[in-house]
Amino acid sequence: PRDHSAFMGLVGISYAFSQGVAAKPLVKRSGTDPTKLVLVCILILGGFRPFALHTSSVWIMYSLNVVMVVALGVLNTVITSSCATLTSAD
Repeated sequence: PRDHSAFMGLVGISYAFSQGVAAKPLVKRSGTDPTKLVLVCILILGGFRPFALHTSSVWIMYSLNVVMVVALGVLNTVITSSCATLTSAD
């Protein structure tokens, strides 16, 4: 239970960091076509998960999950900003 609350706190801080600090410069850098950024985020999410699940080290699991949560936050921001450009000005 103590580890779970620490993990959830770390996830929350990581997600806030990803959307508050990391996402904006990455989205700006991707320009009008964020396809490569989306692919990198998806590769991080899918590629790091098996290692995080099968490691015997809690610290490695925490570290990999932080990277995955940051990728998830960036991906969410990319999707949101892309959807915002689909609407017309009317």
